[in-house]
Formats: sequence, C-alpha cells, structure tokens
Amino acid sequence: MKKLIFFFAMGYLLCACNPKITTSVLKKYPALNDTAFVAVYKDSNKVPSKWVTLGNVSAKDGGSTMKCDSSTMINLVKQEARKLGGNAVYINNHLRPSFKSSCHQFDATVLRINATANDSTLAADTQYWQKSISSSPVKAKPPVATLGFNAGWGWRTAEIATNLSPQQRAVFEDLMNGWSFDIFGDYYFTDYIGMRLVYSQYNANTDKDLQNYQGEILAKPNDRILFVGPAFMLRLSSANAKWLFNLGIGVGYNRFKEKFTLKDYNNINASFSGNTVGGYFALGVDYRFDKNWGIGLNYSAIAGALNEMTMEANGHKSTIELEEDEREGIGVGNLQLGLRYYFNKK
Repeated sequence: MKKLIFFFAMGYLLCACNPKITTSVLKKYPALNDTAFVAVYKDSNKVPSKWVTLGNVSAKDGGSTMKCDSSTMINLVKQEARKLGGNAVYINNHLRPSFKSSCHQFDATVLRINATANDSTLAADTQYWQKSISSSPVKAKPPVATLGFNAGWGWRTAEIATNLSPQQRAVFEDLMNGWSFDIFGDYYFTDYIGMRLVYSQYNANTDKDLQNYQGEILAKPNDRILFVGPAFMLRLSSANAKWLFNLGIGVGYNRFKEKFTLKDYNNINASFSGNTVGGYFALGVDYRFDKNWGIGLNYSAIAGALNEMTMEANGHKSTIELEEDEREGIGVGNLQLGLRYYFNKK
C-alpha cells in the first residue's frame, strides 16, 4: 500500500512540474515536422485574410511548473499547432506571471494559412509580434542569479547583563556595536522564488581592558560572530526589472569567538568560542543601473544562543556549561549597502 501511495505521489509531482497543455480540434491537416515554421500573431489585423481555424490550444501552469517562461510556453503552443497541421497561431489571451502563478500562460487559436501568405510575410508578422511583446515593460525579466557583497553597521541584539560593574559594562557596550559584511549568491528557479547561500560576519572591538570576577585582566577583547547557510528567497520586481525587492529566511551554522590576551599570564593569547544553529532573516532592495550591475540596501538579522562555550589559552581548552539564565545571546542585526553582479537568462 505504501509503495502504491509513493508511486501515485511521484506521478503527481512529475505531472505538476510540467505545463498543462489542452487542445480542442475542429479540423486536422497532415502534421508538420517538428522544425516547421509556425507564425505567432497577437494583433488580429496582422493575420492574413485567407485562413482556416483548426482548433484551440491552451498552455497553463501545471500547479508546480518550474520552466514556464514565455518562450517555452509559446514553443509548446506551436508544437501543438504542428500536430494539427497548423502553420500559425493567434494569441487570444496572455496571462503574465503574478502572485497566483509564476508562469506565462497562453490561450491560442490554431490556423492554417493559405499558401498566398508566403513565409517572408509570416516571418515579418512574427517578428512584429515578438517586438511588441519585448518592448512592453511588463515583459522585462529579472536576473536569474545574483552575486552580492554588503558592508555596513551591525549591532548585538542580546541585552547586557544587569549584574556588571561599571567598568565591565563600559567594555560590553563597546562590543555591542561594530561593522559587518555579507557575501551571498542567489539563484532563482522562477521570477519570484529562489535560494541563497550566504556568509555573514560581525566584528566588534574595544581598547578597554576587561576585569572578570576572578580579578583577571582580559586585555582589549574583540568579538566575531559569523553565520553561513542557505535561505529560501522570495522576490518582486518593478515593471522594467530595475528595482528588485527580496525577502529571505534561512537556518545555518552560527559561531561566536572572542579573542583577548591575559595580562596576568604574560599576555598569552586566549579566547572564548561556541557554535550553534542560527536563524537568518533578510529584507532588501536592489537597483539595477546596468544589465549586469546594481547596488543594494539590505537589512539582515541573525538569531542564535549558546548553551556552552570553550575557553582556550596557551593550547589548553576547557568547556564552560551555561545555565538557562546565563546563555550567551549571539544575535546580530545589520544595516548594509552593497554591490551586485547579475546573471541574465539568454
């Protein structure tokens, strides 16, 4: 029974990933070969006067269709026309991508045009249709992939403990703000849905020394918090695809490390560090000033907390277990500007 359910589920997924093609036939001629020329018309005034209607074809979103750009869907319509012996199609309806579907969807009438309309006339009319579509601002395509670099200001989101001395508080206040940078790559399966791989790093330092509860002097501590992992991306674009708005949510590897020197032990280098699973959130807007280049403004947040930390000094390591009320919050907020390089679909 489980195997049967599995095969049904796999069958559904495979079908849902393909466009849904529906054809109604009024009349058939001998089928044309797969490379035969088929004209595409959007303007009824451009259709030659002598033609015969063979039927109707619709190319729709199958439910989870991944490859459904305008060229792919038009080619499917043309292929169905060839099966009926049609050498032209007239587009009755063109639904462009929206929140309901990321696909271009078409309803078309299949035509058999009389031989008096020669191939050069059909080619010219097809070019006219393609030009009218490509010049429309809603047809502009956002990039399929992006490489980006952001840099800016970061801040720790955890609160400073209340039981600190004024000297300790002054040190931690310095470490609560710093500079940060992100490096990321996005790939979009559709105009709206994609994935991101991101590396994010926060850095903060102070010129003050920290005295711990044991009286030891930790000289000039500096903190680094990093996150690396994947994120699910949603994107919207303006009509001309120059403005891109994106939202990302992910989970990945989150690490904290604080370096310092121990003044009371001949200034040996030491550190506290810890690892955990962190959450990632990003909200950004890009402006494309060129086909391949753009700038961006990005807000991102990293969320994580440590249950234990490792202290390392002079080659020796020890683990420090943290109680529930002692957990080290390593959440970070970032506000950054950045540069983008875009890869466009040919």
